[in-house]
Amino acid sequence: MPHFSLIEDEEEKEKKKKRERNYNRLERFRSSDIMSLKRRVDRHLEDLQDIYKNYLKPYEKLDDTYRSRLNKIYSSHTSAGDKWANFWDGFASVADSFITAFAIAVVTAFIAAITPAWLAVAGVVLLGAGIAVMANIPEESVPDWLKPVKKGADGIADKAVKMLKEGPVSVVEDIDQGLMDEIQTPEGTASVAGGTVGMLAGGYAGSRVNSSLKSKKETNIGRVDEKVNRTKIDSDLKNQNSQLQKVFDIADDYKLSEDVYKNHIIARHSTDGAAFPNKSKFNSDFDIKKGIDRALRSSESIVKPNSAGREGYIFEYTYHSPIGINSKGKPINTIKL
Repeated sequence: MPHFSLIEDEEEKEKKKKRERNYNRLERFRSSDIMSLKRRVDRHLEDLQDIYKNYLKPYEKLDDTYRSRLNKIYSSHTSAGDKWANFWDGFASVADSFITAFAIAVVTAFIAAITPAWLAVAGVVLLGAGIAVMANIPEESVPDWLKPVKKGADGIADKAVKMLKEGPVSVVEDIDQGLMDEIQTPEGTASVAGGTVGMLAGGYAGSRVNSSLKSKKETNIGRVDEKVNRTKIDSDLKNQNSQLQKVFDIADDYKLSEDVYKNHIIARHSTDGAAFPNKSKFNSDFDIKKGIDRALRSSESIVKPNSAGREGYIFEYTYHSPIGINSKGKPINTIKL
């Protein structure tokens, strides 16, 4: 059996020498160039601060003044035709900024609203891990097509380090400064407005879709115009621990009491219930008890959510012929419980 231990030892020694040479080069660069530059900056730090205070800071907030001057010059030296052409060009640019920001914000907010919390947390964790890994990869090791990602990861990592050192206030200040810089131009203002409106619209749409999906999942039945046969629901729920199944179990075991039958149903819904004229009435020959029993237990019954957002469910059974009249005196074929 062949052995390559001697060759492997030589390769390892060569790699070690190469690493040492690279380290020595970096150390010489650090000690000679970087440290020298740091010492020079430290020596002239006060001079740099004076230059900033005396020659730069006074002009930081004069952009509005110079913009006003430029607008006056523009107004006095530009023809009406050129102004209209520039206006429409500017309007197109502003509209493009608004629509682009709006579309991105709508999609982002919509996805965020419909994404389950656990998936969002997992995504944030994975994104943070990816940023940390990318930020620690040497610049020269990153291919050209991935350098924009590397640049973004470095920026986020720098902000995270800054927040840890200076506290959350620094992040708020950066956001505020970025927002103020953004709204300095009409396109920037339109972008901020489009992003804000898009976030609200996307979040609202996503929350409505999420609520609808959640409601359908909980009830396992459709809207009122999408009635579901009880037989289908029973078969769909055999392998689920659903609250609906509990409702069906209660319906199967329900026994109508004489008190409810006489004092509520007969008093209100029989042909003799004159005290409640605005209630639906059963035909005198209709067996109410059997009708209730059939509506609760028949495989042909329809089950749907309670009306007006109230809790519970409605059981319906429809006969081929009328079983009574509604409050307006029209024939009805359906019993509802």
